[in-house]
Amino acid sequence: MVRTCYYCDPLGEREGNMMQCSRCKRAYYCSKACQKGHWERHKPNCLPPESSVHALFSACFNDLLPVPANVARDYGFDNMRIYHGDVLWGESSTPLSAEQILLGLYQRIKKDVDSFEMHETRFTYNSIGASKKMIVEAYKRNALDEFIHRYISNVFSLYGHQSPQYCLGWVWNRLVIGPTRTQGLTKEQVQKMRNEIYHKYYGSTNPANCCCVTLEQQPTLDGRDKSFLFYLRT
Repeated sequence: MVRTCYYCDPLGEREGNMMQCSRCKRAYYCSKACQKGHWERHKPNCLPPESSVHALFSACFNDLLPVPANVARDYGFDNMRIYHGDVLWGESSTPLSAEQILLGLYQRIKKDVDSFEMHETRFTYNSIGASKKMIVEAYKRNALDEFIHRYISNVFSLYGHQSPQYCLGWVWNRLVIGPTRTQGLTKEQVQKMRNEIYHKYYGSTNPANCCCVTLEQQPTLDGRDKSFLFYLRT
């Protein structure tokens, strides 16, 4: 596999001997100077190789639902299947399940994280500074819904009707991850937490409670360009 310098050659236009980031084992540099120069952009994503967020990003890259049990549990895929297993969304012949909508959101977030780290900010959808560490911190605090809604709200405020389909699908279907760290919690406590999250984001017609927009009509897939069209009430 060809390795390129994350700092001076992120597009891979030249090859050479590369040194590896000793902590995460995922970033490569052609010199100590490049590693030092890139540190501020790499730091938010520099996590030990065993961190489950790396496996989440690998699933996003491969366009597959995560297979490792801890990844599916930690980042909400199990909860999507348990609580939203009946969701089939979209006008296409292959509608999206709740799990696929969540995967699509993570894929969009991954693109933003990678774009920032590799200095390619033209295609960034958000300005919240999303990073691997931010996702892990949200998981640890049982706050993945807060992170996702903050991300979606920012995307909507910047791009409106041009927002990615997965952001629209999340809001339209009123999806909730809820707590994924449930050790020591009773079923009643877990359900109470889910109810509180649902009420926080969907329990009012006030647009501010629903990612700054309310979808008046279900987004539909335009067969010509595969873009999602919807109406906004602000």
